[in-house]
Amino acid sequence: MSSIKATKKDLLLEGTNRYNKIRHDARARVKNQSQKCMKCSYDKHVEVCHIKPIKDFPMDATIEEINHQDNMILLCPNCHWENDNLNKPNLKQCECGSKKF
Repeated sequence: MSSIKATKKDLLLEGTNRYNKIRHDARARVKNQSQKCMKCSYDKHVEVCHIKPIKDFPMDATIEEINHQDNMILLCPNCHWENDNLNKPNLKQCECGSKKF
């Protein structure tokens, strides 16, 4: 994991994969969690989904803030796509009631 004092600006890369280091840190933080989609329970492959997108954080936001456990959920690729493309205006509560997505 990256230093918690590191900021978005410190880890920003050039090009299309500019958030790669931040996403790598996020994956490391959830590796010991149950690897199951929080929406549909699919357990073959899940992805880290940031509830508040990385791009919406200011440049001085710390990685600890961006990749805080309350800002990340695990979703299967289909639910992740739906969340990013269909549900943003109407964030829903997951079935467990603990996180919104």
